[in-house]
Amino acid sequence: MRSLCVLLMLTVVYPITAVHAADDPVGVTPGSGVYDVIGSGAAQSSDRGPSHGTQPAAHHSEADSSPRYEYRNPCGPGLDGIQSMCPQNTCPPGEQNYRLWQVSPPPPTPLDFVCSGDGPPPVAAAAPPQVTDATVLQAFRRVPLPSLRSHSQPANKTLINFDTIFFTDAQPLTRQLTLLGQRVRLEITPSRFEWVHGDGTSDTTATPGAPYPAKDIVHRYADAHRTVAHRVVVTWSAEYSLNGGALQPVNGTVTTTGPSTPLRVTEASPALSGSGH
Repeated sequence: MRSLCVLLMLTVVYPITAVHAADDPVGVTPGSGVYDVIGSGAAQSSDRGPSHGTQPAAHHSEADSSPRYEYRNPCGPGLDGIQSMCPQNTCPPGEQNYRLWQVSPPPPTPLDFVCSGDGPPPVAAAAPPQVTDATVLQAFRRVPLPSLRSHSQPANKTLINFDTIFFTDAQPLTRQLTLLGQRVRLEITPSRFEWVHGDGTSDTTATPGAPYPAKDIVHRYADAHRTVAHRVVVTWSAEYSLNGGALQPVNGTVTTTGPSTPLRVTEASPALSGSGH
């Protein structure tokens, strides 16, 4: 009882983020220790009001696919199991901070934070959280994407006024995410390539090019006796599917810049060869 009182006095509002924060408690189950349930309910169950007791939520089998939610005190133990102090409560005067958790299907998943002055708000009014285009775009921008290297032919040394070929190895990607307790599949595609030649010029294409004998992307250097550093800047676009639904475009892109690759630019001099024939 003492722990619960301390927790209710030392609550805080945290920023709402689409992707779970790295310091979210793990392995938490309803009714465990300081994470006593202070509100419970089921999505689309408006006749089920909040519970202000500290009893564990009813167990639901994994076969039950209907999402269930609970409001809990946002304070909890650290990863070392030692009770941590909650930061100062930044809710308006007279209000406390609560956190919405999805507890079914398992595992329990922390969701949004909310301020309330009359106990936890009804769960049915807040759940299920909506995955919006902005939520997906924010998550897309946090997905690690490869920084592709530009390749040239010839690879290490080329000539002035010669069609130097450029290309990169760009492949579509699929990423599975969980946002606000819901399944999101991202289909990510490289859609734009900016070729920085290293001599002050650049070119933009919609394709990644290909090695010889293809000459899809070429550049002619004008100045010899210098080493340039070329690279490729890739723009990635994406579509997403929510909970197995139809694909729809992500309203935004992500850009990655590949490493620089040195290339020596020289000039050729005519010379006779052979045995006089």
